[in-house]
Amino acid sequence: MAINTNPSSRRALLAAAAGGTVALVAESLARPLAARAHDADDVRLGGENVSASTTTLRSLGGSASVLAVESNQGPAIDAASGTSPAIRAVSDTEVAISAVSKQHVGIVGYGGDPGGSDPRTNLTGVMGQSHARPGVAGMSKSGEGVHASSETGSGVYAYCPAGFGLDAGSDSGIAVRAFSKKTGVQGITEGTFDFGANRDVVGVLGISRSVGGVGGNGIGVEGRSDTGIGVLGGGQVGVHGATGFPGGIGVEAKSETGPALHAIAVDPEGGARAIVAEGPVVFSSAGLGNLVGGKAKVTPGVALDDGSKVLITLMRNPGAQALTPYVEVTPGPAGTGFFRVHVPNARAAAVPFAYFVIS
Repeated sequence: MAINTNPSSRRALLAAAAGGTVALVAESLARPLAARAHDADDVRLGGENVSASTTTLRSLGGSASVLAVESNQGPAIDAASGTSPAIRAVSDTEVAISAVSKQHVGIVGYGGDPGGSDPRTNLTGVMGQSHARPGVAGMSKSGEGVHASSETGSGVYAYCPAGFGLDAGSDSGIAVRAFSKKTGVQGITEGTFDFGANRDVVGVLGISRSVGGVGGNGIGVEGRSDTGIGVLGGGQVGVHGATGFPGGIGVEAKSETGPALHAIAVDPEGGARAIVAEGPVVFSSAGLGNLVGGKAKVTPGVALDDGSKVLITLMRNPGAQALTPYVEVTPGPAGTGFFRVHVPNARAAAVPFAYFVIS
């Protein structure tokens, strides 16, 4: 009779195998599994990926984004580069990079260490280049399309070798608006300016192509100030205004309360003159009148007060017996105030005269 030396039956073997499986599962739940080895051909999430060559993501069809990144707390993309651009994006037809922030800034670009101070001047936070379209385009429904600030340098630096360094347009608002505690807008030209030959070398140039309508014509350059100076000009020619339009105005000054134009000659003995005019001069406070019977009444169309001075020049001989003319001023606003001219013993029937009112 054969003796069975195997103490375990088939049923005992199956029970033992099941018990071993349960033990392995319990052990795996009790301790974390070992991390899977990182394959060099895979992109690992939540870890560091090191490569000596370019990693390319390409979409072969449709209008979907190649890469969509979203973050609820920190930056969606944090890019840094030691010597080259941190991010370089190219698109043939659509937008290369579209960044949206519901609470803060869409894109922030730093040149150098954001927390440090790098003395180099060739560090650029954001640079946009384009062959035909805008290099950088900023759009906003209510706020600033592009907001630029600097603690010591330029908030916005624009340069173009042949075209416009900065080109701004607006359909209904203000194309360029500048705030400063010192100088709002500064225009500098390094060319040689010649009034006769080269008028394009200008620090600040304002052009208006508006057609006259309700409210007046367009304005090339307008200067306003609540308390100070609206337009301040200095140098060889402080302010130069020119117009080639028939009936146009080179420089126009308006004021509701104070002087529209205030000219000061600081050193008259040195040749300084408050106003120098070359060519005919027209004043609305000057005009012609006609003396009849030695008397005339004139409403000059300008306001008259007790300090108004009226200069009279007779343009014909009033007669040998005529005495010195004199004027009586009746103060009043423009269109109401008037003055009377008297030439005692004037024998001529009618004597034309010129007047000039100085307030």
